[in-house]
Amino acid sequence: METVASNHGSWRTDMGTVYDFRTLSPLDFEELDRDLLQAQWGVTLESFGAGTDQGIDLRYLTGPHKVIIQAKHLSEGGYTGLKRALRDERLKAMKLAPTRYLLATSVSLTPARKDEIIALMEGVPLTPGDIFGREDLNNLLGLHQTIETRHFKLWLSSANARTDPAKPRLRRPSCTKARPGPKPKTRVQQRLKAGASKIPAAAAAAFDPIGKKGPEPKDSSAS
Repeated sequence: METVASNHGSWRTDMGTVYDFRTLSPLDFEELDRDLLQAQWGVTLESFGAGTDQGIDLRYLTGPHKVIIQAKHLSEGGYTGLKRALRDERLKAMKLAPTRYLLATSVSLTPARKDEIIALMEGVPLTPGDIFGREDLNNLLGLHQTIETRHFKLWLSSANARTDPAKPRLRRPSCTKARPGPKPKTRVQQRLKAGASKIPAAAAAAFDPIGKKGPEPKDSSAS
């Protein structure tokens, strides 16, 4: 895989642009996580103002289900700093008693690191699929490119930094609004138009915010 490095928060590869998110503030990063998960799940997440978050950055409540999402953006310290921060978060998370806990971080993760994080967060309902590292977030950006366009701080500084004509410029999402077409008649058509049909059914089920969907109730009148 060919890679063009940049010192301004992103890399251009033959697979697309890869971000390390260091051009974002902690609040910018939290809002990016919110928008990506909302787009992937098709639900609205609660978000909160600046201040002590008591272990909650984003939240989704429905019936008996309480989904807590914690965003950890570390421009310094890397994985060591992430583990140090999570030691403080564990007790907060246990007191909140969520039915599902998600972690989103700008730190690059491996399967072994995810396993270590789960061990570190013992007693918290956290699974490897609910830990979103740098690579996972870049994957979601590729699935939801309109969000990449909306969060211009991701790519603005790196695009402006390349002034040497001998160097390849990073291609950025176009901010030009497309001419609106006819409005889909149904919600299914809207999801197809948005590209949801490109996501395999198994992957969509993995991003179910509740964690599982029960069977449809049977019609008792039919018996």
